Amino acid sequence: KEFVIRKLKFDPNDVFVIHGGVEETNHSETERGRIRRSLGLTEKSLVVGYIGRLHQAKGVSFLLEAFASVIVTHPDANMVIAGEGEERNQLQQLAKNMGLQSRILFLGHRSDVKAIMSGLDVLVLPSLRESLPRVLLEGMMMSKPVVATRVGGVPEAVVDRLTGLLVSPGKQKPLADAISKILSDKKTASEMGREASMRARELFTLDKAASRYSCFYNQLA
Repeated sequence: KEFVIRKLKFDPNDVFVIHGGVEETNHSETERGRIRRSLGLTEKSLVVGYIGRLHQAKGVSFLLEAFASVIVTHPDANMVIAGEGEERNQLQQLAKNMGLQSRILFLGHRSDVKAIMSGLDVLVLPSLRESLPRVLLEGMMMSKPVVATRVGGVPEAVVDRLTGLLVSPGKQKPLADAISKILSDKKTASEMGREASMRARELFTLDKAASRYSCFYNQLA
């Protein structure tokens, strides 16, 4: 909305925001255990995850740099990266240069995103720019605490310190500190996950999105 008003010079009265929605999905401990075993991870492992395109705008290189700091205080932490993109080779080389290749799993494209999500302890979205990321809503729906950058529509979904933690984009230290904070405090992480799920079900279901579109079209008609 801000973009089309500022750059495209639309009348603010002619611009309306309708948030997208995702399917309602419940977290499954059974699925969590299964996917972890399939990835060679244990139930006690701390698992940080990124799911999305491997593109410069997604800021994954900052996540890798942050993770190098995270494992200093959490030596049992692992990272799962699911997705493809033009930066994959570069990111894999970066992980190797930092000695992280044994701690980071590059899974490539996966059709079982919800299963991957179930195995995570924290979902991280380090984007430099965004709209309203679907993966963020899916993670919230599955009761995952989120660490994300304060860009685009992200703050409209994630309530800082309630459903997750928001940090400035393009900086590895705040990202590392936020991830470490969630991994260090299981009680807070669980509470954030529960609040995230409640917020997603209240505001970001497919039914809610469809209802908003229906009301909007009726108003136009």
